[in-house]
Amino acid sequence: MDSCPAPIWMPIFGWKIVDIGEKVIPQSIWIILAALLAIMVALIGVPLLVLRKKINEAIAAKFRGREILLTSLKADYKGRSALDDDQPMGRGALVLGEDELWFLLPHPIHQLSIPAENISAVSLTDTHRDKTHRTQLLRVEFRTKDGTDSAAWRVKQPEEWKSKIDGIIAHTD
Repeated sequence: MDSCPAPIWMPIFGWKIVDIGEKVIPQSIWIILAALLAIMVALIGVPLLVLRKKINEAIAAKFRGREILLTSLKADYKGRSALDDDQPMGRGALVLGEDELWFLLPHPIHQLSIPAENISAVSLTDTHRDKTHRTQLLRVEFRTKDGTDSAAWRVKQPEEWKSKIDGIIAHTD
């Protein structure tokens, strides 16, 4: 099969031909597509890097002078059992300090701070707020001024989180 001849105007603009079978695409189109891809990566990647930096700064400020036992910047918050479905949920930073379990959801900005002395139990479950999940969730039960509540997160290595929180509960009793 013969390749298609280049249109007469292409050499005028200095365009070269890239032959991909029966279709002919000018090299400048590939350059434009690569530039658009680079712009898209910059528009998405740079804000994510800035957000990660701000989250790390917030963690450092919150736990200044205190020991941090575990951190997950990709904890998937499944909400509190005492609240309705309108509550903010999603991916954020979960930090276990020596005296507090703290969660920061960046969009919309939402924080949940659970002092260690208020944590009554920790478990691994695949059900939270009457919803079944495909992976195990870290579920923390805690006391509030209104009674008891629980919150759950999907985290990497939930067994390690449970073990560390159990250790904190033992120290506060």
